[in-house]
Amino acid sequence: MVVDTHKYYTFSDEDRNQSPQQIVARIPGELQELNGKEGALCDRGEAQVIIGEWSCVLDNKTWSRVQPHEKDGLVKQFGQAQSKKWQEKAGGSYFWTYKME
Repeated sequence: MVVDTHKYYTFSDEDRNQSPQQIVARIPGELQELNGKEGALCDRGEAQVIIGEWSCVLDNKTWSRVQPHEKDGLVKQFGQAQSKKWQEKAGGSYFWTYKME
């Protein structure tokens, strides 16, 4: 069985009330239910999680907590943290979009 889930950090009040750095710090703790399940579906269990969508988008309220010149570096840090986590714990992932308004 494959479970498709989407991981965004922009829609909830919890997300909007945190800085980009706080959100990045949360990522290593995501998908704790998959600890010990690293590896292929065939040798580690009956289910695999796919991150069907993820992105580097954060709410404007989140971005307002940092200086504008910090944004590019934080977007990169945010994307790298997610990519690392999804590669370690998920059976695959799909980045939502490269360009956005």
